[in-house]
Amino acid sequence: MGDNFILGFMVLFLAALPGLFALWQHFKGKRILAAPFKTPGALAKDPSSPHPKGLISTEGALAIDAPLLSPITQTPCAYYQLLVFRQYEKHENGEKKSGTEPVTQESKGAEGTLSGDGGTLGVDFTKGADFDNIKETFDEKVKIGLRIPSELVFGSFRMKTPSLPDGDETVSFSATERIVPVDGNLYVLGKLEDGAIRKPGFRSMIVSSKGRDGLLASTAKKKKIGGYAAAAVAVMSLFVMIFADNGRPEADRCYPLKDARPEFCVGLGSRAAGDQTTWTLSKGAAYRIDVAPSKGDGASRPVVTVMNEDGRALAVSEEGKDGIVTVTTGRLPAGKYSLDVSDAAGAVDGDEYFKYRLTITEVPSQEPAPVVEKQPAAVKKTSAVAKNGKKKR
Repeated sequence: MGDNFILGFMVLFLAALPGLFALWQHFKGKRILAAPFKTPGALAKDPSSPHPKGLISTEGALAIDAPLLSPITQTPCAYYQLLVFRQYEKHENGEKKSGTEPVTQESKGAEGTLSGDGGTLGVDFTKGADFDNIKETFDEKVKIGLRIPSELVFGSFRMKTPSLPDGDETVSFSATERIVPVDGNLYVLGKLEDGAIRKPGFRSMIVSSKGRDGLLASTAKKKKIGGYAAAAVAVMSLFVMIFADNGRPEADRCYPLKDARPEFCVGLGSRAAGDQTTWTLSKGAAYRIDVAPSKGDGASRPVVTVMNEDGRALAVSEEGKDGIVTVTTGRLPAGKYSLDVSDAAGAVDGDEYFKYRLTITEVPSQEPAPVVEKQPAAVKKTSAVAKNGKKKR
């Protein structure tokens, strides 16, 4: 499978992310429509739900009798989240890598009431909810020097510095605080239980400051955007698989080679170091090797050298018409050989790459292949392989 197909499938996999987001918005919209809606006043008079699982939704003015104080900014709130992370750096295989890990995650909700239509109804945020009106009130980072502090301080929040693991370096700690205000008009969807709306089992309670109609409109819009994004990424992935040229061979690669190759394969070589490819013969025979510049690399001048397992040259091509070169070997015994494809037009110290097309055809011959005593320039170039870190394939 070519690189374009692999890249295309990777892009197609990414299309699943906006697709899943759109699907989640779809089910969220269905859930909002399925939950019976009553005003707080109506529920105060008749605290019951016609839904078989007790789901209910309502909308009213929020009031919290005993507001919580957020841990960092001490802001009165109906709900808060506190997140503390450690940022670190470490060295792996000679490379510096950075990462983040959670240190503290805390959330807490209060109980309150929703008022409207001449009545009030209890609402319970103690088990959390899916809030769309949560806002960030604090986000700061504390850098760590040579001296590790015994205590981390973020506003009014203090905590003991956690034990630091061996093998990496702590760069900083960061803290984020988010809260839900104690007032405002809210739409709430949950389970009606003991005269209050609470979290419905394993599912989340939905809380929105947009109101029921506004939340439905927002959900439908997000669903549409997610669907369009998924479709666009899917089309892009198909385009990449079919048309994109990502700098890699556009057909089957040449490595590793075995016996004859009657159809074109495509290789990729450095203009500085060439491309040395393993060639295994399962039987003794003579071969004709044709090498030509690949599409888009017409300016390259390929040179191919056949070498035995000891690296001695057995046959070297000569430049032909339109950059196409041919080399015919004598009879080669079964065993392992190498083909070195270099670019005679490329600079020795260049970093560019060239693509070439290669075929190998078995031809009749009884004479063994001679050993070329004097290695040509194409073979000498392969010494740059070690210099440039290019391994034999």
